[in-house]
Amino acid sequence: MSQFNNLQIQLLEQQKIIDYLRVKYRNSTGHDPDIPQSLNKFLNVSVQNAPIMENEEEAKKYSIEQSDSQLTFLQALLQLGLPSKIPPELNKKKGSGKGKLNLTTSFDPQNPQHMLESINLSNFAFRQFSKSGLKELLDSVQDMRCLYSLTLQNNGINDTYTDELSILFNLTQIKKIDLSRNEMGRSAGMAIANLLKTSSQHLEWLDISRNRFGRDDVTISHLVAGLRKQQNLFHICMDANTPDVTNKTFAQSEQITRLIHTNHNLISFGLIDSRITKTAIQNIQTALENDKLHIINLNFQYSYLTLEQIYSIRKGIQKNKTLVKLDLSHNALDSISGIALAKALRDNITIAHVNLSHNHMKNQFAFELAETLKVNQVLFEVDISYNPIGPEGAEALVKVLHEDNESLESLGDIQGINTEMGAVNIQLLRRALKTNQVSKDVRSKLLASRRNRKGDNPTDININQTEFEGEKKDIESEFEDYKICQPILFTNDPYQDPSIFQMWNV
Repeated sequence: MSQFNNLQIQLLEQQKIIDYLRVKYRNSTGHDPDIPQSLNKFLNVSVQNAPIMENEEEAKKYSIEQSDSQLTFLQALLQLGLPSKIPPELNKKKGSGKGKLNLTTSFDPQNPQHMLESINLSNFAFRQFSKSGLKELLDSVQDMRCLYSLTLQNNGINDTYTDELSILFNLTQIKKIDLSRNEMGRSAGMAIANLLKTSSQHLEWLDISRNRFGRDDVTISHLVAGLRKQQNLFHICMDANTPDVTNKTFAQSEQITRLIHTNHNLISFGLIDSRITKTAIQNIQTALENDKLHIINLNFQYSYLTLEQIYSIRKGIQKNKTLVKLDLSHNALDSISGIALAKALRDNITIAHVNLSHNHMKNQFAFELAETLKVNQVLFEVDISYNPIGPEGAEALVKVLHEDNESLESLGDIQGINTEMGAVNIQLLRRALKTNQVSKDVRSKLLASRRNRKGDNPTDININQTEFEGEKKDIESEFEDYKICQPILFTNDPYQDPSIFQMWNV
């Protein structure tokens, strides 16, 4: 009995400690702590996978090694180490004397985590994403002066989040917002539209595609009206998949494409998973042909463009002098559409990235692309993965890469995907693309050394990766002071892929 009493006293003492810590947490953060009932629930693991942690060092080690896919939204947010909210009563005690910043959080400019420029908390739709968690994130970033980009893709944000959306769109330091692939319907869409109309014109980059309001023509009309007010926008991506588009006298895709003509700062445009009318594509064509509009990026994924619409894009490309990126993936395009696009690229001097993956282009397209690569020394990437190109088309591409083209460095993820090309042809293509990734001087010496050993036939080359790397290293030793970096392409997003942004070493 005495042992039971001692245990009861010990449990009461522990509860007092927990209550004390709960009050301290509430006073320092302004929030009530969410205390789980067990360690397994706290770590979000099953009983079988629960770790045995005997001391603090083991606990710290486990938390570091835990994979991101296991983290809940709140755990991921805590790991970021963002500023915590200051309770109102404590904020009043500090006062706002002369020269003091009126801060609502524990923001510290000496803390690197408080000076982040980009935050990406995506794919938490089934990992305990909640309104309270999003509210805590928005409270934490209130004073983060350097924060430019906030990405919240695929988090299950729906029509109940209108208050949180209002806070987000009124944070003027955040100029890039990505809310794609969520569950927002008419209420949330109308709330965003009103915020775009009434908030300051601070937004520069906005992606609201793949939400349920993309099927609501009324919401899209209001969103377009709000986007017209945001004259600083240089990128917009959305979708318009309203039903019975053929019976509409004023289709939504036409309203959206007119934004390019009204918002002159809009240089990057995405209309994905949409029903696009003939008039909407003509709006794109006239924008490409207009010297005063500087379109540099177009994205029409999953829009299933017709041959007539592809020909309109082709005409615009032939006259355009600014477009750098073009994405026509997942459009079920056949070889005829591919041939039209390849011919348009023949004399183009600006397009560097073209995505034609997940289409139905065959050998005829590959032959035309090879002819284009003979004269086009600007194309950096042409993604042809997931296209049924056979061995004859692959051989034509191998030949042109060995003999004529020095610019192309990628054909997409063809390894293990485009099996119809043949394993040998895929390896030859990969090797030719690797050769293009070094400087032109090194490339010419590599080709010369191979031909001296193997003959003049570029396909008569033994596939030996170790030998290739050895040759490259030996020849590059002659050019130690000449470092090759990728050029700056101003369509790339520095907050998405910082490695692309490297300066030329002149």
